[in-house]
Amino acid sequence: MNAICPGPINTELFRGIPEEWRRRKLAELPIGRAGEVGEIAPTAVILASDEGSYYIGATLNPNGGDVMVTAGPPGAYHGPGSPRSGTTGGPIRPLTRPSRNPPPDRATSPASGP
Repeated sequence: MNAICPGPINTELFRGIPEEWRRRKLAELPIGRAGEVGEIAPTAVILASDEGSYYIGATLNPNGGDVMVTAGPPGAYHGPGSPRSGTTGGPIRPLTRPSRNPPPDRATSPASGP
């Protein structure tokens, strides 16, 4: 089973969204515009063809860069240079993962002083 998860596509549904929200959403996209149905169709064609036989359990995202934008309230800008993006012009910081071993509970660990 595969999935196609497109970004904003110029359809009747998308055009029915309030203009202000659509304008801000499109301004967030690196491509700067909604996609067209014809730009998504080739994704379905490859998945249905013999050439797409190696795609198993895949999620394809023809989205104009929408997934590159940090989640936030509708229309909020969190792209490069915004305070929430982590890309304010400085060096890229590596992601850190929490320790798999949580700190010991003070109630059960040996006393370490006052």
